Amino acid sequence: MTNEPHLVLFDADNITGYVFDTGRLKEIRGGSRIVSRCTSRETIVQMVTQHDPQARVIFAGGGSGLVRFASKETARDFAAALRCEYRRQTISGTLSAVSVPYPPGRFAEAVQTANVALRRFKDSQPQHDGQFVANPYTAICVSCGQRPVWASYQTTRGRVDDLCVACFKRRWADDTLHQEAQETRKSQADERSVTLGDLAKAGDLLAQAFLASAGDQLWAGAWLPDELDDLGLLSMPRNYLGFIHADGNRMGEHLRQFLEWLQGRDDLSDADREACYSDFSQAITDATVDALAAALLRAFPSPPAGNGRPDSRSGESNLRVPFDNVLLAGDDMILLVAAHKALDVAIDFCEGFQERMSAEAQRLGYTSQITTSAGVVLANVHQPILYLQQQAKELQRGAKRLSTQWWAQNESVSSIDFTVVTTPVLRPLRAIRKHDYTIQEKDRELRLTRRPYTTGDLRELLHLGRLLKGVIPGEEVSGDVERRSYPRSQLHALYDAIFQGYDQGSLQGARASLRVSAHQRKLLQDFARRFESDDPLPWGPVRGATTDQHATAFPDLVELYDFLHHSEQEEASDV
Repeated sequence: MTNEPHLVLFDADNITGYVFDTGRLKEIRGGSRIVSRCTSRETIVQMVTQHDPQARVIFAGGGSGLVRFASKETARDFAAALRCEYRRQTISGTLSAVSVPYPPGRFAEAVQTANVALRRFKDSQPQHDGQFVANPYTAICVSCGQRPVWASYQTTRGRVDDLCVACFKRRWADDTLHQEAQETRKSQADERSVTLGDLAKAGDLLAQAFLASAGDQLWAGAWLPDELDDLGLLSMPRNYLGFIHADGNRMGEHLRQFLEWLQGRDDLSDADREACYSDFSQAITDATVDALAAALLRAFPSPPAGNGRPDSRSGESNLRVPFDNVLLAGDDMILLVAAHKALDVAIDFCEGFQERMSAEAQRLGYTSQITTSAGVVLANVHQPILYLQQQAKELQRGAKRLSTQWWAQNESVSSIDFTVVTTPVLRPLRAIRKHDYTIQEKDRELRLTRRPYTTGDLRELLHLGRLLKGVIPGEEVSGDVERRSYPRSQLHALYDAIFQGYDQGSLQGARASLRVSAHQRKLLQDFARRFESDDPLPWGPVRGATTDQHATAFPDLVELYDFLHHSEQEEASDV
């Protein structure tokens, strides 16, 4: 029956693999823009209208979407055309799309069938080796190092880069942002930097939400980073950056439960169910964008000044944007940000997403709390960005496991795991935690970290750490930093002793309270008690584990120590 309604469900394959196909920031940002543009609601509506003017786009954006067609033929033709167009635009990216029957009154069942069919379609696709086989007559792209050179690209700094067609299109997608946004700058071919205002005018959701909340025209003229080094110059310590990868917890299960709830509503028509599902899907995107914009604005109330070039026309702007949203796709978020604010932004984002998404879901009739998890990597700007992405993804999975443990106890919490990378290590993160942060002694097991943390616990760790460092005054002492901070040398001595075992750690823990002021001793004891690391200091019980397992949070504090600076929240509370 060819005139039976059909649903088309589509999803871009391995978006992070495509975006991080190159290690250069402009190509990364350009790749993300291409994915967003190819799957935006506006683009999908335009394509759908060409195939079936009566079709309805239920949702689209962030690399995925769902469309209802009146017949099997139009649905099948659209799915094929969308796959081809996506490949044409991205060159090296692919998209999966399937069509399934949509019997009247069976919307939820049809969507579930489409999800199963999409997973099977993805699994059935052959795996291609993207590595180009070199030969003496072909130059290789200097950006991705995989494909043959297609064209030469002259940078504003006089350098000529030989790029493959995929990298050239990604870089050009970033360069043309200002041309699309501001006609007055079209004539300046040598000016290729992008401002936050350019992003907003070109349709970037985060830039629009951020500028709307900021209400500060200075932000609109602030320059986005052209290279990772630009972010490093805005970080404390310099030449570091924060890489955040967040993803909603159990979102597939929440969507299934929402569909089941919709199907049980006999008072709703198919059109009503489609509208509710569309609202729920849009709410996920809105919660991600709004929570991230609020978190960034809280971390950066005003744009910082940088050491880059001023505006060539007015000579006025030396302001810089200390972050770059690499990817926003539904509940999936990847952000580059100045290192000293990365964990504050991650905490505020996770809590903001949970609050916004849960409230919107309840408005639509779905009562479950919806949480998220994040992995945060703090690393030198010269570390390979693909390595940072892999580390952040693995950290995010660890944070999700913690949220799942709390969910099993009927608690809905968002979680964060983090690491500080000084040199790239090829071993998986779980292996590093098992071998480098675990000591097996004769009668006990020592865990030299309490990561991952719930957002509440991590916020407390940062606050108490800042008190220990003296960057915010305590209740008792408000003088110079030397008087109100705990000695750094003592913390590092404790850190070294912890990695030597239980006895050495306990001995140094006892020494840590000697030859310090009463205020400094209290700071240390407050931190130890808060994270159950005082029995004896620095050891404490492992939650839910046997009595012969001990853990400590002090290594987590010491590794973050250089990144602890005054937060905007604490500045406000000090006034």
